[in-house]
Amino acid sequence: MMNSKRSNNTNPYYAAPVVDRKGNAVASLVLSILSIPASTIPILGIILGIIGLITGILSIKSSRKAMAIIGIILSTIGILSAFAFWIYNFYLIITGNKDNSLISA
Repeated sequence: MMNSKRSNNTNPYYAAPVVDRKGNAVASLVLSILSIPASTIPILGIILGIIGLITGILSIKSSRKAMAIIGIILSTIGILSAFAFWIYNFYLIITGNKDNSLISA
């Protein structure tokens, strides 16, 4: 007599397929590379860096772990350099420095 609990003949030991986030690792690397030159426009560099950082963190367990780690590192550099440019631009605006130099003669 058949067991009435399993009417659809599914295997109880079947595991769901593991999602490999290779595309996120590549996206993290590309966005992080773009965030570094884009950091000269601070808001753009910060946005690209944060998106690159998030996709890198999401793809850290993928088969392209090295790409994800490089993406995380470069995103962090892009975010930090964007903040540095932001602070530098703010300093130039506040001081009214017209020749874009930190040292006044």
